[in-house]
Amino acid sequence: MADTTPNSVYYELWENRSGNLLAEFDTEDEALRFVRDRLKGGDFAAVLSWSLHRSNQAVPIAYGKALYALVDKHMPV
Repeated sequence: MADTTPNSVYYELWENRSGNLLAEFDTEDEALRFVRDRLKGGDFAAVLSWSLHRSNQAVPIAYGKALYALVDKHMPV
């Protein structure tokens, strides 16, 4: 569970079709590791509908294919 106290920065993984929050992480690496593990499990189609957000920014860090590319760049599948 991410530290969501005021002024803390954490990372959120959202499922865009439903608008549901999937998980919160203390670091971007933890979030990318979670996505990588799902990709390793063959869940590519699900990941395409996800977006990664930093708690203090309105615009996502990456979503869909860009999220896959970010994971592949930092933590190859």
